[in-house]
Amino acid sequence: MREVTASAVVEGPTGSLALLFAVLLLASCGAGVVITNGTGGGGVAGATGGGGGVAGATGGDGGDAGGTGGGGGGIAGAMGGDSGVAGATGGGGGGAGGQAGTATGGSTGTGGSGDGGMDGGPGCATGNHLCLGSCVPNNSVASCGSSCSPCPGTTNGATTCDGTSCGLSCNVGYQACGGACVVCPTANATTFTCSGTTCVASGCATGYHVCSGACVSNMAPATCGASCTSCPAIANSVANCDGLNCGITCNTNHRLCAGTCAPCPPDTLTFSCSGTQCLAASCDPSRHICSGQCVSKSSVATCGTSCSPCPAPPSNATATCNGTSCGFACNSGYVACGSACCTA
Repeated sequence: MREVTASAVVEGPTGSLALLFAVLLLASCGAGVVITNGTGGGGVAGATGGGGGVAGATGGDGGDAGGTGGGGGGIAGAMGGDSGVAGATGGGGGGAGGQAGTATGGSTGTGGSGDGGMDGGPGCATGNHLCLGSCVPNNSVASCGSSCSPCPGTTNGATTCDGTSCGLSCNVGYQACGGACVVCPTANATTFTCSGTTCVASGCATGYHVCSGACVSNMAPATCGASCTSCPAIANSVANCDGLNCGITCNTNHRLCAGTCAPCPPDTLTFSCSGTQCLAASCDPSRHICSGQCVSKSSVATCGTSCSPCPAPPSNATATCNGTSCGFACNSGYVACGSACCTA
């Protein structure tokens, strides 16, 4: 068996690659060749910005016949200016019937100086959070809470942020309801609340109460007292309210009798009710009451204080009444003859 000694000292990437090539060439020259340890050169320092040096390789022991020498050292690479990593231990595959040779990586290259790389993002101070690579305030309407989107805009007010969530500050007469500033029913209202997206009254001034979100009068027949229902209407009347209860005012010549406005007889001074009927209670001096009506005392149908008609007159005569009693008057060409009318 022949012994071949390869000894070389080389520097730089070109020298290291040449040494590796020589080792591989000798290992392929046949069985029984023994390769003694040579000395590889040191790796070259990485370039600025982080490249590692090329590791020097040390030749391995010779393989048997057909063996192939080990591979070269790995190339060191470092990011952000770290030192180069030592070349990987080379390992060769054996040939037919041979045993694989080995190679050991050489010395570690020295990394060059370089700029620091970018990390995952800057840390933000308390009260701020990261949006698109920048720290933005939590209490800004443009980046409220942990959001990177602005709060929605509004009319009749201004958008606000409390550091956690968006809000609204509405103008006078408006209330934030359903994410918008909406107009409130200000007439006679003292406090307000929301019903969905509508602002409604929740409290009213004295003499008013809430109906359908608005303040309405206690005196109005449509909202009498504390009610939100209209007072009942009846024929021949107008509904009214005293601030507590409903009532009605009957039309002229009508009187409220048993819940209805009944027509009253004419020429009547005062009235009274009999069930749902309006009757005369008193009459002027020229009249008297008959069947609830004021009737004339001088009428032959109700003469004097009577409610019965005067008796039928004699032939050739007409009945009369002087306001007290009945009589008769003879027709033309006739004269009274006792209780009859005779030819003149």
